[in-house]
Amino acid sequence: MTVFTLQKAIITDTPIIKVDAGLKAGSYRFQLVVIDNEGNVSIPDERQVEIVQPQLNPIIDPPILVRPPIFRPPIDPTIVVSPPIFRPRIPINQPRNPIL
Repeated sequence: MTVFTLQKAIITDTPIIKVDAGLKAGSYRFQLVVIDNEGNVSIPDERQVEIVQPQLNPIIDPPILVRPPIFRPPIDPTIVVSPPIFRPRIPINQPRNPIL
């Protein structure tokens, strides 16, 4: 991995350079000069590169919906009883089915 230093040339024999990912946000100017096997030197090519810091979007939890409690009337513990059926009592001394 190549670490860029101001005013310092990076010499390589491959057409690819692995770049240090630690460059701070800002504007950088790079100059490329190529020297072939015969020793011929190319015209310098300059490029302006802008490094920006990515904007991180914080994760926001969705709002929690709170519903009011449902009104339920209290349970009435009273038990509804039908009125008693009246049955006359037959005295003990009387027969139940009198013979006529």
